[in-house]
Amino acid sequence: MAMTPESIKRMKELIEEKKQSGSQTKNTERPDKNKGMTRKAFKNKKNGGVFDK
Repeated sequence: MAMTPESIKRMKELIEEKKQSGSQTKNTERPDKNKGMTRKAFKNKKNGGVFDK
């Protein structure tokens, strides 16, 4: 299926229209970045055994 020069021209026009509409609808407001939650440090729970009392 060969593309005619007319169809190539039409495709280029459509691509340009999409580029124009994409450049006009940019959203300048961005949400604050929240990359994750903070955690407390791990506690060492090995506090001895039977004979440490």
